[in-house]
Amino acid sequence: MNFIKFHPTKDITNFHNNANRYFYNHLPSTECDCYFPRIDLYENDESVFIEAEIPGVDKSDIKITLQDNILTIEGEKKKNKVSDGQTCLRSERTYGAFKRNFKLYDDINRDNVNAEYEKGILRVILSKIQPKDPEERTINVK
Repeated sequence: MNFIKFHPTKDITNFHNNANRYFYNHLPSTECDCYFPRIDLYENDESVFIEAEIPGVDKSDIKITLQDNILTIEGEKKKNKVSDGQTCLRSERTYGAFKRNFKLYDDINRDNVNAEYEKGILRVILSKIQPKDPEERTINVK
């Protein structure tokens, strides 16, 4: 029998992500200067993997921070400037700043986080640790 981890904020997070995806896919790029990179999140017994699809973003424009159980990936996909004498006839790609936050579980080793960027894919690798068993202690009644 497999047990499913209970995540009390999962429904709210799913709603938020679905709403962001809807607006990302349905707003014309001429009306929205935003970029929402696609994310894959998976795990095995030793690690958790976050892969972000961010083609056209320089490695130097990506910032990854870890603070208070929140991993943040942020950066900017910059629009190429049209050269003198050129007129833009169509622009369908999206550009702009992005920021994605991920709440980490207690079994993540915050001292062992690695990131790789290759061919437009950012891969963040978070090592797992065995969570400590809660200590039992006796409380004296006064």
